[in-house]
Amino acid sequence: MASPSSSSRRVSSRSSRALLPSVTGNRSADLSVNAELSARLDPYTECLPAAVAQEAAARWGSLFDLFVRHADVVRAVTVWGISDGHSWLDNWPVNGRTNYGSLFDRELRPKAAWQSVIDAASSAP
Repeated sequence: MASPSSSSRRVSSRSSRALLPSVTGNRSADLSVNAELSARLDPYTECLPAAVAQEAAARWGSLFDLFVRHADVVRAVTVWGISDGHSWLDNWPVNGRTNYGSLFDRELRPKAAWQSVIDAASSAP
């Protein structure tokens, strides 16, 4: 599985947008916010397009590059969920929305994002 190079993992201004449409117009994690499922809020019901998956991989890599650069103060990183098939994100903030936020897909196969994390971690001194 090819992985993005360290320089291509940098998050561009284009990729700073949310991978899935925002419910409220902001990036709040307010648990009281819920929305009705609609096609606009659930654009990737069958699978995540390759370009969007690569954008997610670049974001994961960029974050872990940052963690590695600050390893003197970042002692651990915790991620929630085992795979896309076991994610609380499928039901918040849009109940039933298909989400792809994990490092492993619904069949527990590593995604390109996993390789980006491994590449970043491998660059640690």
